[in-house]
Amino acid sequence: MSVKGFRYKKLLEFNSDRLVYSIDKEESEIYRKMNANIAGGPSIIFNRYAKRNETKIRDGKLCKKIIGYDANALHLWALGNEMTCGRLTTIEAYGGFVDDIKSDKIFGFLDVIGKHMFDYNQSRGSNRAKPARKLIGSYFGEKILIYAPLLKWYLSHGMEITKTYSFIKARSHKTFAPFMEAVSSARREGDADKSKAMIAEMMNLVGNSAFGRSGMDMSKHKEVKYESDQKAIESKIEHFTFHGLKELNDACEITMKKRRLKNKNPIHLSIAIYQLAKLRMLQFYYDCIDFYFDRSDFQYQEMDTDSAYIAFSCENPFQDCIKPELRDHFKQHKYDWFPRDYNKEVAKFDRRTPGLFKDEWPGDAMVSLSSKTYICYLPDESYRVKVSAKSVQQGRGRNEDVLNPDGFETVVRDRITLQGTNKGFRLSKESKSIIPYTQTKSALSYFYDKRQVLSNGISTIPLNI
Repeated sequence: MSVKGFRYKKLLEFNSDRLVYSIDKEESEIYRKMNANIAGGPSIIFNRYAKRNETKIRDGKLCKKIIGYDANALHLWALGNEMTCGRLTTIEAYGGFVDDIKSDKIFGFLDVIGKHMFDYNQSRGSNRAKPARKLIGSYFGEKILIYAPLLKWYLSHGMEITKTYSFIKARSHKTFAPFMEAVSSARREGDADKSKAMIAEMMNLVGNSAFGRSGMDMSKHKEVKYESDQKAIESKIEHFTFHGLKELNDACEITMKKRRLKNKNPIHLSIAIYQLAKLRMLQFYYDCIDFYFDRSDFQYQEMDTDSAYIAFSCENPFQDCIKPELRDHFKQHKYDWFPRDYNKEVAKFDRRTPGLFKDEWPGDAMVSLSSKTYICYLPDESYRVKVSAKSVQQGRGRNEDVLNPDGFETVVRDRITLQGTNKGFRLSKESKSIIPYTQTKSALSYFYDKRQVLSNGISTIPLNI
């Protein structure tokens, strides 16, 4: 046993009478419910092609600028907000408990679904929808969990709750706010003093790792064993936990399922962080962009977990395109969204403030084909062409004949798929040596499955399902 493991074991032993488990055996159903509801961040393509003086904003004004905004340290910001603390318990819905959520009298997760989707889904019988994991808050087959802060925002923007099941109750506390501040402060010190740059980078890693493990699905973990004895190999294969086998020269790599699992990860924190991150991106769209701009002056191109790319009808949108009656309001609330810029000191400080939005990429053209597959080109002077291509290699000149503006534009215009190549090394079973390989894959595809692509091949709308 490692020193860390021994210390953890003794901590539990010596404090067993004082410890309160967030999810215990009595409320084990909460863990299963949360595990079914966990999903990644929203990654959506709204408009596949925008180019300065060529394409139009919603078939109206000419596009003049594309700007990508990035939410700084979004998951760290979410971690520093209100978290679920104490023992989680399930309570039945009661009259007026939605009002109690609005007034912060109770805190946690609401188990809910809209009546129109409930009736539709029930009518499908055995063909009812299975959980969709592509978007947080997408329609699950029967129920979804909505975190209280996100639910309050939904309600304030017109959502009506027609069917409730239960509520997972917890205590609210900004437990990790000091941790968020410590990471941010270390990064600011690294900016000011280059001798502390490595410490700043390590603290950035610590800030990211704090969230990463909380949503890990322990049920997918396997044990790997290596055997060369024939009887031992046969014994492992016949065992009920056997999962898979690979031959490695004179031995075998055997994958076994775990007989026992300890579900000790704070999965409730992971769901809270994901939904708070989604809340911040929704706030940026509805409470900032859509609030200050007329919809004829902007159009979302692509949104990811912590970024948004927007086409505008003017060169300097926050100077020239804001609704005239809201310009004073924007000046008062500008720094709720963006870093302060009135002097260098505060600008450096806010550069590391979690949750604020900064310009990630400004330029004149963008093609978005699917999640993690896009190109931003014709950039402003101090920026470079930005390319993202999922599953195909980049760098050192690889796939440059495909991953370029002409390639992306051709896919949208001609509705085709372009191939790319990946190169690497693998273990040869025949020669028992490492040999190079070349793999041909679909690099750029016209197909997009998250939304319906309209007849123009560019605009998308939600799927009618």
